Amino acid sequence: MKTLEKIAFVLRKDQTDYLELAQAIQDYESLVFALSTIEIENESNREDIHFDTGKALGTTWAALCIRDLIRTKIFIKGLFNAIEQVKKTKQGSVNVLYAGTGPFATLILPVMATYSEAEVQFTLLEVNKVSFDTVNQVINKLGFGGYIKASTNEDATKYVVNSDHHIDIVVSETMQQGLKREQQVPIVLNIMRQVKKEVILIPEKITLDVCLMNFTKLHAREKNTEEEYCIRLGAFFELSREKIKEYELSSHLENGKLLFPQKSINLKMEDLKEFNQLAVLTEIQVFGEDKISINESGLTIPLILEDLSAHQKGLTLNIRYAVSEEPGIEYSWI
Repeated sequence: MKTLEKIAFVLRKDQTDYLELAQAIQDYESLVFALSTIEIENESNREDIHFDTGKALGTTWAALCIRDLIRTKIFIKGLFNAIEQVKKTKQGSVNVLYAGTGPFATLILPVMATYSEAEVQFTLLEVNKVSFDTVNQVINKLGFGGYIKASTNEDATKYVVNSDHHIDIVVSETMQQGLKREQQVPIVLNIMRQVKKEVILIPEKITLDVCLMNFTKLHAREKNTEEEYCIRLGAFFELSREKIKEYELSSHLENGKLLFPQKSINLKMEDLKEFNQLAVLTEIQVFGEDKISINESGLTIPLILEDLSAHQKGLTLNIRYAVSEEPGIEYSWI
């Protein structure tokens, strides 16, 4: 408990001391691995689970997500701040639905070490059976069972929310850069359509921008500004509570895919001389001022779509996001 309290103290700080943060995350990783019997080298634990709307990570890969320092810090800090906001206006417990817990429920153990069972309650969803069994093992060893309203081994894209749970906050971080391959989008669409409009979604907003990039300048030793390594062409997809209602009208199914609105963008040939990579930028507003910006995390590393050095196609780009067996970005040139 003392270790978790110290970890929570570091992760909640507004300012980031990277040495302090790295030590806190190392302590956190050591703690959760010591509490579990997970074998990360076991080949079966490395196998992802595939669905018609994307994949759920194998237990090993889900466990190792804790090592992404800024991702872990900002999501936990954002959740703390969201809980504090709800507590200002609500009597009784704050009820959090956590979809895709992985084997450690990384985002909520520091929260449980900070608040009482009367203050915060959790509904847990995890589709991977090994991860599901492990997370319950970890929570029980910590004596946190009283915080759990329900724990379900189920696909969150099809989960039916229990109206008696009175959800205040929905949390899911089942994603990669560019929202590729994993099920963040269908999970959020399914759950947020079932809860009240005032329910807080974490992350509040994920934005995908397409850009022209100079990859060499991005990774140059000197600190170039974004304008020096990137020309933004515009956002083409946003996952937020406000957009979900809009997507009910503007998205459609085609050949088993859920297609979102397409954006057409005209490029300039002169821009391709210096910015010769077509890329997608992922920005994550977790809660309020708690954000993960470009290149701060594995989630926000620019996703390179194509090298345009010898581009011979048209200069009009059509681009959109699609949910299928392998969710991701579709684009074409005209």
